Amino acid sequence: MDKIQNTPFDGETFAGTMLEPLFYFAMSRTRDENETSALVSDIAEAVLAALGKGKTPADPQAWVWAVAKNRYARYVKNRIRERERTVSIAMDEGDFDLPDTDETPEERLLLSEEEAQKNETLAKLRETLAHIRSDWRQVLVAYYMENRPIREIAASLGLPEGTVKTKLYQSRKYLKEGIFMARTYGKLSYAPENVNFSMSGYTLDQRPWSIITHKLHKNILLAAYRTPSTAEDLAMELGIALPYMEDELEFLVRETLLVKNGDRYETGFMILSADAQAKMQENLAKITPKVTELLTKAVEVRRFDPIFAGFRWHGGYVPEEEIRWVKLMQEADRIGWETYSKDTPDSHELPERPNGRWNLLGYEDYDSLPFVGQHGIMDTEGREFIDFSQFKFNWNNISYRTPLHLDYAEGETLKAVCLGEPLTEENRRHIQTLLDAGYIKADGDGYSPSLFVEYQTVINENLSRLEAENPAAYAEWEGRLNALTDEAIALVQSHTDFCRGVIAAEVPDFLKDNQFQQNFALSNGVNLRGAVFTEAIRTGWLTYNPETSSQSLGAYIRF
Repeated sequence: MDKIQNTPFDGETFAGTMLEPLFYFAMSRTRDENETSALVSDIAEAVLAALGKGKTPADPQAWVWAVAKNRYARYVKNRIRERERTVSIAMDEGDFDLPDTDETPEERLLLSEEEAQKNETLAKLRETLAHIRSDWRQVLVAYYMENRPIREIAASLGLPEGTVKTKLYQSRKYLKEGIFMARTYGKLSYAPENVNFSMSGYTLDQRPWSIITHKLHKNILLAAYRTPSTAEDLAMELGIALPYMEDELEFLVRETLLVKNGDRYETGFMILSADAQAKMQENLAKITPKVTELLTKAVEVRRFDPIFAGFRWHGGYVPEEEIRWVKLMQEADRIGWETYSKDTPDSHELPERPNGRWNLLGYEDYDSLPFVGQHGIMDTEGREFIDFSQFKFNWNNISYRTPLHLDYAEGETLKAVCLGEPLTEENRRHIQTLLDAGYIKADGDGYSPSLFVEYQTVINENLSRLEAENPAAYAEWEGRLNALTDEAIALVQSHTDFCRGVIAAEVPDFLKDNQFQQNFALSNGVNLRGAVFTEAIRTGWLTYNPETSSQSLGAYIRF
């Protein structure tokens, strides 16, 4: 809509902004692709003819939809006239007396000329009833199926009797139109697509993952993202009867995954197209070898330089080659904080949801690089921070070897084991979870860590001492580190600018003013972690042995 209003509305603008939504409008109301094309052509001819005569609509979008509805109404009338046999639905607004017959409720809506035609149309009637809006369906079912009088229906719905009569009139008019229109279900009804997701933030339960793993919910979100749609449109697109679709939509709105805007539903976050992912990944591939070289060297300087040899900066529970997995991802994140994640809010600034604060990014199916997520401890708000996290590498199925998250009590237990503190009864209730995850192991009568434990306080103290006692050595070390990271930042910033343009080019109109969602898509869609990880595996800087590598690979706790 913004695109139309900010651009002179001519034939080219009409073709670029309105033909696709008009196609979906026509497809959901006509018999087949040929009739869809014919209806769209008729609408386009009318629009272009008016523009050619100097028409300058104040609201181009509203005007085009008015033309479309008028042309569709004419199309319906022509279709009805073409039928040699027709079925008549009572249309007199005052004719609401129920006939005293043995006919079924559906038959009371029909006056048939021939029995064969009647049977065919009854099936069509039932199909149309499945796609009628809920407020009309309520009065139709109450009046025709339940044999209830107008005054009783009005009382039960809290409506004036005249309003109930009007709804009956409108709904029967819709039924008449629907019976003569062959419904064409959308592509998602027979070829559902897959959507993958990444999430940032924290939750108090398994939502939204327990919702967005369902194929139906994925495709509702995808359809509403591509084209903000009414419940009726979504029911047709996915081939689902409207009463069931309405229930799913109400649920997804309640869970804040969908937004209802007027009578249309819009997805509440961005979904990156396969085309956008391909462009971003192709551009990232150009800088990945050099960026990976710089970051692996930065890891060596930051933690494995000789200046760290004189003190114990980690627990020694996992070998150096496994520590590299964590430190390389942390180094990539440092670059991200200066580039593509610079404008991303902290977790406490994410949207508030029914079960926490979180946000999603969707991805159309695409053969992308392995995704590297980062999971930690849930339910931490207002509690002492425990610096535990695990990089989850979606590669060789290793991400499934450890839990999705730890709850806070499990995090407290892990902290106690790592610090050698006495275990409370509450701690002991969570020991088995940590053993199963590979974060700890039995050690005599007690337990010891089996993950990377980093002593950040010790590191900071020794670096401060070095700076005070030997400023030249400290400056030389810091200079080497900064040179590596500065070069990496410059390369990734160029890629960030490219990706921002790709995202801006495909963001839907209803999210064009939502800078938060666009920044979130940028931050989560770049996937520098995945690119650097893949390159480090390729070059052998990172190694993996399914027989000997720790189950806790990628996990760390920092003190």
